[in-house]
Amino acid sequence: MKNIFIICFLYVSAVAWSCDICGCSLMGNYTGSLPMLYNHYAGVRYSMQSFDSHLLMHTAMHSKEHINTAEVLLKWNIKNKVQVHAVVPFAYNIQTQQETIYESKGISDLKFWANYILFDSKIDTGSKIKHIAVIGGGMKLPTGSFDAKSNINPNLRTGSGSYDILINALYSIRSYKIIQSISANYKYNNSNDAGFRFGNMAWIGYNLQYLFNKYKYSVMPGAVCSYEILMPNKKYGYRVEYTGGTGLLAGAGIDIIYKQLTINATIQIPVYQSYNDNNTTVGHKASVSVAYLY
Repeated sequence: MKNIFIICFLYVSAVAWSCDICGCSLMGNYTGSLPMLYNHYAGVRYSMQSFDSHLLMHTAMHSKEHINTAEVLLKWNIKNKVQVHAVVPFAYNIQTQQETIYESKGISDLKFWANYILFDSKIDTGSKIKHIAVIGGGMKLPTGSFDAKSNINPNLRTGSGSYDILINALYSIRSYKIIQSISANYKYNNSNDAGFRFGNMAWIGYNLQYLFNKYKYSVMPGAVCSYEILMPNKKYGYRVEYTGGTGLLAGAGIDIIYKQLTINATIQIPVYQSYNDNNTTVGHKASVSVAYLY
């Protein structure tokens, strides 16, 4: 396959208890490795994550949360330098607090953004090293539900109730069969009608993959690491206690491409984490996606 650049755009969006102890970005949406930059595509993705929340001074106050998201992924190319992306997510989230189980399910917040290719060296057919640089931005729409009266963790509700701004950038380089990418994302959150505002989020990630070509197949195993910074949530302009933090994750993934079909699977585990004044422990993140290129 020709001119394969692996583009990883990962941006996160996202208390429990009545005192809001959980405020991490555990509703992160990973768009996966998206090969064939100049193709349109349509696909689906399933992702899951779990975490534990507790108050250090109240060990009896303990909660387990599980986030499950199914998404429809769409991308259209407009001429050669502009791409339009859309993600339509459906959430099924579960929170277990002591012996009480809370559930939240339904359509989540729709995301759309456009990317502009600043530089692409593919036009230099004689070069063995190829570069690409991309910037983009978009919005998250409040199509999900944010019920201010619900007892479930706000992060587990199907929507944030606010219009939010998404910004991303990527640089990728391919040398022979080794592909490296570094990407950054920022999410600016606004307040919803209930006076609640999720903290702004910044993320940076590095991806390394090796390309194996055989007949009509391409297989690309790889490693990924990411670091995120989460600002505290606010309610009516005041900081929500036990929210915000930082985390470093590392993991592995694989892409399999056959003709116009691509499959991706990724798993990440926390290497370092300090969320919500150490009142939240993040588990692993995993996702699998299938897309059709056309």
